[in-house]
Amino acid sequence: MRTRLILATLLAIGFAYLYFSKLAKMQLTVPNVIAKTTDREWASMRFEDVAEEAKRVFVGHVLSIRIKDPGVREVRLAVENKIRGNLGKELVVNESIPFADPIEVGVEVFWLLPLDSEIGLALPIGGSNGDFQVTRTDPVLGKMVKNGNENRGLWDRDLWEESQRGIIALSFLARRLPNDVVQKIAAFGDSPPGPEIPLELLIAFVQTPPENRPKIP
Repeated sequence: MRTRLILATLLAIGFAYLYFSKLAKMQLTVPNVIAKTTDREWASMRFEDVAEEAKRVFVGHVLSIRIKDPGVREVRLAVENKIRGNLGKELVVNESIPFADPIEVGVEVFWLLPLDSEIGLALPIGGSNGDFQVTRTDPVLGKMVKNGNENRGLWDRDLWEESQRGIIALSFLARRLPNDVVQKIAAFGDSPPGPEIPLELLIAFVQTPPENRPKIP
């Protein structure tokens, strides 16, 4: 009886060790870009840096969310607008819950992601600054988005700096939208971001080649 009790105790200790080792590994392992910054710097990356770091950028809807492992949630998304990276019609992202923003099934998102880490985790670059949700559709500007910080700190002064107030950088929009709409979208880049931003503005910035995207002071 005593031998069985000892064996059961040892097994329990072993399982506990494996469980908490995995939990620590899952929660403390984040995309490589975090290793370059402090947590505060990671959470306050400007959109220029987020756009530069992101390897996968897309617009899509959240299809399902489930807790996959201790401290990890699996988010399955329908990819509807592929902007950057090798993406299929669906994407599964495993997020470290302590570092992830809240999310719900059915929400439309604009995500800027790195590649998966060595253990298969990924988070939007810059935390909230790479994780946007569509809030409404404006009759002129189209889909409007905001992040968990209500877009605070995404950029200072003019997002497009001296690039003719974004008109050159937004030229691809002119093929799809009336010029007055393009002007209005570009104007959003001339001032600090508000709690809602046109999705097309952020997409335009991501799609602008770095050589045409002056550094933001």
